[in-house]
Amino acid sequence: MTKKNGWRTHLNGFLGQIGATPFSFGTHDCAVGLAFPVIEMQTGIDLGAPFRGKYSTFLDGAKLYMQAGFEDLEALLRSHFREYHPSAAQVGDIASLPGDPIGWSLGVVLGERIGVLNVTGYCTIERSRALRTFRIE
Repeated sequence: MTKKNGWRTHLNGFLGQIGATPFSFGTHDCAVGLAFPVIEMQTGIDLGAPFRGKYSTFLDGAKLYMQAGFEDLEALLRSHFREYHPSAAQVGDIASLPGDPIGWSLGVVLGERIGVLNVTGYCTIERSRALRTFRIE
């Protein structure tokens, strides 16, 4: 897979806009509202298309991903991308990290920080909080 030209410029613009949108499971959460759009801007592949707008709670989302054959979001990412230790993460990679309210969440690696979307909005956290990262290449 080859990354699309200009994806970093699109990433910066996207991250500048998402904070104004309220958190909502199924439309603006850590997967369909952050991780999957970042993957799409790099690769052209929209992993969120089968799920976007089709759930409104964490439990409904978890059921939907399981019905699609994935134990969780990490399994979906693992089916498309290689997992790396967080210390080897590069800008644009997707991180899995502990988070509220569901126990873990996805974020995008920005260097030494990870951009995350949670119930309070968009923010960044230290990369050292990542449990796993997936190389988007």
